[in-house]
Amino acid sequence: MYPRSHAIAGFLFCLFLLLLNTLGITHFTLIGLMIIWLSNFLIDVDHYMIYVWQKHDFSLIKAYNFYKKVISKEKKIIKNYYLCIFHTIEFLILLVIITLITKSAFMMYISI
Repeated sequence: MYPRSHAIAGFLFCLFLLLLNTLGITHFTLIGLMIIWLSNFLIDVDHYMIYVWQKHDFSLIKAYNFYKKVISKEKKIIKNYYLCIFHTIEFLILLVIITLITKSAFMMYISI
């Protein structure tokens, strides 16, 4: 997904949660909803970190264009492409475990 798609999907998800709030089903605060929305597209920070590590370049625009090319090559194998850690199930499970141990609402918002 592109950053714009992540932002729109996160916004729609937060609107859905807000609707559930008004129905009394959930009890998210406005700050909690904002954290959920931000975490929805900030999950792609790992793409940028990998780009900086590989290319030694801090340009957001060049990183964006690089990943557009990666996506357009579809099923071709790309040499030196690294795993995006924030997209793995192991990372998400770790967030959930930390949330359960610390009983932190902040961690719960991020892990949703």
